[in-house]
Amino acid sequence: IIKEHQQSIRHLDDSIRKTKNKLYQLLNEEKINSAQKDSLYLKLANYQKQIETTHFNHFLEIKKLCKKEQLADYKNLTEELSKIFSHKPRPKH
Repeated sequence: IIKEHQQSIRHLDDSIRKTKNKLYQLLNEEKINSAQKDSLYLKLANYQKQIETTHFNHFLEIKKLCKKEQLADYKNLTEELSKIFSHKPRPKH
């Protein structure tokens, strides 16, 4: 489950990176095509939605694996999830 989750997120992160590259390449254009820019914004929003859906579904799958006595620990984990996903480490320059 973890490997599948990581692979899905990696793929989505790659898609976001490529889409952002296309978006920021528009800055070099003489006249920015608004429709193209808006399309790239929508793609980025969709990829982010897919990431959140992937994370959410991953934890639902983990819950299915829990035994009854593990559900209290699972509940504690879910209460920490917003903290876990709200702070992405920034790349060092």
